[in-house]
Amino acid sequence: MAVALPSSGTTSSAQQARCDTDDMKLVHGLLRLLFREAPDLVRSVGRTHPLRRDAVSAHVSMISGMLHGHHRTEDSMLWDALEQRAPSCAVHVSAMRRQHDDMAALLAALDEEVAAWNTRRGPDDGSVVATLERIRTVLETHLGAEEVLILPVAQLALSQKEWDLLGKTSQKHTPKDVMFVQLGYLIQSLPERTRRDWVRANLPFLVRALWATIGRRRYSRYRAAMAVEA
Repeated sequence: MAVALPSSGTTSSAQQARCDTDDMKLVHGLLRLLFREAPDLVRSVGRTHPLRRDAVSAHVSMISGMLHGHHRTEDSMLWDALEQRAPSCAVHVSAMRRQHDDMAALLAALDEEVAAWNTRRGPDDGSVVATLERIRTVLETHLGAEEVLILPVAQLALSQKEWDLLGKTSQKHTPKDVMFVQLGYLIQSLPERTRRDWVRANLPFLVRALWATIGRRRYSRYRAAMAVEA
């Protein structure tokens, strides 16, 4: 179904949203936190803490894979639908595609630098931190643009079922052994005063129970391995 939009690609208040895209902003907040913390984690690794270095290196690889999987889902499921149903948004979709290509190149460089760091052992020679800083800067701009230019259009162009499928597909890229770790970071990315209410309102009872009995401790151990308090 085609949706008529203003030439800017943004939506008017008179148009009725078909889906709720706020969950994407949660994911964006998670990504911002992860890549904001990562450079300092790498900088903090010294020569005398090989296990800590391994934990930080694995963490950087994990967040790289997480961002790549997130973008891959959008590339395969979101852009074509928006171009077809909201033609006035095509210029913004084209910009998003280019930004994803640029980010893919940065993530590939990061993965190579982490592999070299793993071979060298010891502290980073500056290359991993430099690429992480570049990714953080580019990511902030990209996520902000996506929230302003893409999400309002997606609210009109996609059904709730289609949007939910996007989220479920993206979750498939998350290895089961880091699901609680990512949940912990997601909760941490929220304003502290809202965390308890968000958990109660958004996590099914079983997930809340697993988080309370298993997940929170697993997240704390993960952070402690990098010498960071949870």
